[in-house]
Amino acid sequence: LRWRTGTVSAIFLEHVIEHVTPAEAWRFFEECWRVLRPGGVLRVSFPCLEQAWREMTPAFAEAIRRKGWGDGTPRTALRSLIVEHEHRAAWSAGAMRAVLEAQGFTVTQHPVGESNDPAMRDLEQHWTQVGREANAVGTACLEARR
Repeated sequence: LRWRTGTVSAIFLEHVIEHVTPAEAWRFFEECWRVLRPGGVLRVSFPCLEQAWREMTPAFAEAIRRKGWGDGTPRTALRSLIVEHEHRAAWSAGAMRAVLEAQGFTVTQHPVGESNDPAMRDLEQHWTQVGREANAVGTACLEARR
């Protein structure tokens, strides 16, 4: 990242990290740690396989079907999070938390749009593509504080 060390107060990623390999994500998070000032926050919103499977609703599976990425079943809805959209990695909140904590961050999880930090609230816009309910089912939001 082109910012000087310790100069950034916040970084926000929404449905981006799944488009790079885990090794690229690791290096990116190292850079986030470097450029964030102490107390700075990284908010990462991404498709979470475990959450999507656990909280799967007919509306979520139908939203995926309407987009042409499945047949309306939970199986193909989950499949779409792994093999469609040019995804290069499949994440769970637990795996993401482990990677961020290993970098040195303190990690909290929040529902889509919610945060303890007013500047991090209502940032996600992925719902405009899949609908609010489907986005809430399939998206995990972690905040990593330096």
